[in-house]
Amino acid sequence: MKPARDLIVSSAKRGADALLGTERACAFEGEMRWCPMLAAQYVILHRLVDRPIDEARALRALRYFEHSRVAGGTWGLHDHAGPSLYVTTLVYVAARLLGAPANAPWLAPARVLFATERVERVPTWGRVWLALLGLYRWQGVLPMPPEAWALPEALPVHPSRYYPHTRMIYLALSLLWAAESSIEPCTTLASIREELYGERRFARIDFRAHRGDVSELDLVAKMPRVVATTFDALGIIARWIPGRVRAAVTRDLRSRIRYELRTTDYLGISPVSGMLGVLALSAHDATDPAIERTLASLETWVFEDETVGFRVTGARSQTWDTSFAIQALAASTACPLDAPALVRSARWLAAQQIRAPLIDADHFHRVDPVGGFCFAHREHGWPVSDCTAEALIALLEIDDATLAPHVYSDAVRFILRCQNHDGGFGSYEKKRVRGSIDFLNPSEMFLECMTEDSYVECTASSLMALVAFRAHDSSSALASEVDTAITRATRFLRSAQRPDGSWTAAWGIHFLYGTMFGVRGLRAAGVASDDPAIVRSVAFLVSVQHPDGGFAEHESGSLTDRFVDVEEGHPVQTSWALLALSASGVVGARPAMHRAADYLRRTQTVEGAWPSPRMVGCFFRTSLVDYTLYRFYFPVWALGSYLRATEEIRPAISDDTSSSRSHA
Repeated sequence: MKPARDLIVSSAKRGADALLGTERACAFEGEMRWCPMLAAQYVILHRLVDRPIDEARALRALRYFEHSRVAGGTWGLHDHAGPSLYVTTLVYVAARLLGAPANAPWLAPARVLFATERVERVPTWGRVWLALLGLYRWQGVLPMPPEAWALPEALPVHPSRYYPHTRMIYLALSLLWAAESSIEPCTTLASIREELYGERRFARIDFRAHRGDVSELDLVAKMPRVVATTFDALGIIARWIPGRVRAAVTRDLRSRIRYELRTTDYLGISPVSGMLGVLALSAHDATDPAIERTLASLETWVFEDETVGFRVTGARSQTWDTSFAIQALAASTACPLDAPALVRSARWLAAQQIRAPLIDADHFHRVDPVGGFCFAHREHGWPVSDCTAEALIALLEIDDATLAPHVYSDAVRFILRCQNHDGGFGSYEKKRVRGSIDFLNPSEMFLECMTEDSYVECTASSLMALVAFRAHDSSSALASEVDTAITRATRFLRSAQRPDGSWTAAWGIHFLYGTMFGVRGLRAAGVASDDPAIVRSVAFLVSVQHPDGGFAEHESGSLTDRFVDVEEGHPVQTSWALLALSASGVVGARPAMHRAADYLRRTQTVEGAWPSPRMVGCFFRTSLVDYTLYRFYFPVWALGSYLRATEEIRPAISDDTSSSRSHA
C-alpha cells in the first residue's frame, strides 16, 4: 500500500531538521567508532615514550574500557564480535598501566581467556606492542627485515606495492623489528607479565616456537606454509646483513616516516601508523622533533566525554560526512539549494581540496594529491577517489558561483589518476600490482588488506562524479578523458555484478551497501531502467525485503560471501535499499519502495533521527565501524529520493538519478 505522501514529507522534514542540527563550524562530522584497540594502543604508546596520561583522562579511558566489552566480558574487534585475544590483551595491559587493579571484577573474564587461549598465540601486531613492553620475546615475532625496502621496486612483493595503510604500518614495524627494543622492566610490568602468562612462566616459554601459532579467535587469514617458510628464511638471512647496510636502510626508512608525518600534518595515514611511526623514531632517537609534534597531532583522532569516556577513532570523517549531508539535504524536500547551511558547508568543503603538490612524491611512493579530497580534512594529506567524488558531486549540487572552475576540473584529474586497468577505481591510488599479493598477508586478523584494488563503491562514486562534471561542463578540455573513463567504469560495474543482481562492498555491509552503489552508478551512466542489470538488482532487493518494509543484513556475509538476513530491520540499511530502488526507475519496484519509505517513517525517533541497532560500516571484511551520522543523513536522503521518484507529475519510469543530484 502506498503510504500517505504528506506523512513521508513530514518525516523527511523532521529528519532534515535533525541533520541540520548536527552541523558544527560549517561542517558535518560524526564519530567513526570502531573498538577499544586504538585507545589501548594510545595508552601503551604514552607509557613507552614516558608521557604520563593525566588522571582525568585515565579515568575516562578506564570507563570506556569497562563499558566496551562484548558478551562474556572480554573485548572484540567490534560491538557484535566474539572475544578477540588481540584486542583483549591490549586493553587488559592498557587498563593495568592506567592503574586498574588486577583483581577488578570487570578484568576477570580477560584473565580466564588468557588461561585458555594463551597470550603466546596473540596475532603478530599484538606481539609487537607486547614486545616493546617486555611482555613478549622478539624471537616470536614474524621476521620483518627492513632490507625488504631495498629490494628492486619492480618486484611485485616490494613493500611500496602494499595497500597504503598496510604499507605505512609495515614501514614502522620493520624498523621496530630490527631494533628489538623494549623498555626497562618495572614492578607493574612484572605483575602484568605474570597475569598474562600465569603458571606457564614467561622465562620458560619458547616464543620462537609460537611464531606461526595464532589463536583461532583472531585468525581469518592463515599464512600459506611456503610463505611462512619464506619469512623464516628472511629472518635467518637478516642476521648476516652487514651492519653498515642495515644502518643505511634504516636511515632511509626513518626519513620515509618523517616524510609521511610531515606531509600529513603529523597525523599519519591513520592513528595506528602514526603511533607506530613515533615508536620507530623513538627507538633510534627519543629526542627526534617529529615525536612531540606527532603526539600533539594524535589528539586529532580523540573523542572524549564523561558519559562514554576516552576513545580514539580510526579516522575523522568531516569531508565524508559533509559531502553526504549536503547531498541528503539537497535531495530532501525541506532544504533549498541556496539555504545558508548548504552554502556554508559547501564553502567549507571546497576549502578542503588539496591545492599544492607533494615534493618528491614518486620517491616516497605517493600519487600527486592535487585536486583530491581526504576522508577527514585537507591537512590529512591522503586524498581518496570516492571522497573526492562525493565532494565534487556535493559542490556541483550547490554550484556556488564563488568557486573557481579549476576546483571541479582538478578534482576530476585526481579521480582519473585512480582508475585501474580494468576500469574500476582504487581508493587512494591505482592498483600497484597485477593480480593480488594478499597471500603475503601477515596480519592474521584482516582480509584483503595487502592490495589496492578496484572497488564497487569507489568506482560508482567516481562514475557519478564524472557524469555530473560532464553535465556541468561538456566543453571541458577533459571531455575526452572523462568520456573514456565513464565507459570503462560502466563496463567494470557491469562485470562486478553478481548473478543474483547484487554487488558486494568493501566499506559497508555488504550486499545492500554495494547494490546501492552499483545501481546508482549504472543509472548515472545512462543505463536504462529496463536493462537486465537494473532489473536483476531490483529483483535481488525485493527478494530480501522484510514484510514490514525494512531491510537488514548481517556482517557475517562479508566472510561467507552470501547474503545473511537479520530479523530486526535496520533503518540505515533500509535507506541504502530505498536509494537503489528509487534510482532504478523500475516500475515494478514501486511497491517495495512504498513499504521501505513507510518503514522509515515508522521507525523515526522523536528527535528526528533514526536508530542504528548494529554497526554497518566495515573494513578489511572483519572489522565493523559505526558512522554516527549515517542514521541522520541516509534516511533523509532516501526519503527525498523516494519522493522525487514517485512524484505524480513525472513519467512512470522517470528518475533524476542520471543528473548530478544522483549520488550514493
